Amino acid sequence: MGSSKENINKLRLLVEELNIRDNDVIERKELLELLMEITSDGYWDWNLKTNEVFLNANYKKQLGYEPEELANAKETWEKLMFD
Repeated sequence: MGSSKENINKLRLLVEELNIRDNDVIERKELLELLMEITSDGYWDWNLKTNEVFLNANYKKQLGYEPEELANAKETWEKLMFD
């Protein structure tokens, strides 16, 4: 096993790597949202890990709602899909 200093450096590098990956995901999501806004496409996203659902404004408008009328929630999505 390496020294404490080596282990701390390895941990620091791992954290930096994870931050870079997180930032890349955030940037890609922001780009997707911008593209959807520009093209007026609607979409929804369901994070299976957190069980969170996101409905973008264009998706809500395509269904005849104002963005503030529908909550970004799994229950909202289920109601829209199955009722």
